[in-house]
Amino acid sequence: MIRQLFEYLVTRGILVSIPAGSVRGPKHVVTRGKTPVLSDEMRQLLDSIDTSELIGLRDRDLLGLMGYTFARVSAVVTLRVEDYFQQGRRSWLRLHKKAGKRHEVALPSRP
Repeated sequence: MIRQLFEYLVTRGILVSIPAGSVRGPKHVVTRGKTPVLSDEMRQLLDSIDTSELIGLRDRDLLGLMGYTFARVSAVVTLRVEDYFQQGRRSWLRLHKKAGKRHEVALPSRP
């Protein structure tokens, strides 16, 4: 609103330049995303992991979470129990990204 006022005053010749021209406005950041759909290749990769041992279960879960949420490795390995929460019937995961940003991702419902 203020920027538009200054632009109006400059176009009318009342001001020579916009005093707030060099000031950046706030950045719009979406903190809640939609859940993407896994492709057939991702499903084949997850199904190919041997889950008879604990290491296989861990690897499958880490790869599945990174593939499903498109999260960085650092965001996935720093997850805590408190980052998993439910709102209504939907489960959510709060990822801690770079520069202290948080991103909430809806998890798929189990069949």
